[in-house]
Amino acid sequence: MRQALKSTMRRASAASDVYKMQGDATVYVACGIIQGKSDSLVIIGAHHDTVYNGPGAVDDTSGTATVLEMARQMALIESQLGKPAHTIYFCTWGGEEEGLFGSTQWVAKHNRNLYENLRIYINLDMNHVDAERNSGVTLFGNHATDVDMIRGITKVFKAQYPELADNYTIRINKL
Repeated sequence: MRQALKSTMRRASAASDVYKMQGDATVYVACGIIQGKSDSLVIIGAHHDTVYNGPGAVDDTSGTATVLEMARQMALIESQLGKPAHTIYFCTWGGEEEGLFGSTQWVAKHNRNLYENLRIYINLDMNHVDAERNSGVTLFGNHATDVDMIRGITKVFKAQYPELADNYTIRINKL
């Protein structure tokens, strides 16, 4: 397994964007990329900054750790099964708590590619929080066909795991 991970990590790429904000702030956006068979994009993201004087493990080290673990797992899967159908970005955003600065600048820079190719964005902000404090999920698709696909996946999830699905409100929106 270790050799498969090393081999896959050589094939994966990374990108980092740095944005200078008003004043002295520097905001980083780091993305690991697994190139798929197509330009269609799946983006999995979380912010890596935290609320000052707050419990960083809550908001949002849990999301960043999940993004990193998902990237590791997907790299292992890719090493065994080959390229995925879609290109997968694993991004962490800086400057979220101060005003969504990193993600806003990144989206502005990549706007055209996102408009043409984004299929789904999965946001992992405080994803560890229980159903009592975080009782829902909102999924966004970029095009009507993506929204239909997300609805289909949600329907299968609800049918296979009704007791779990009943704990959460699932909202599906088109960007």
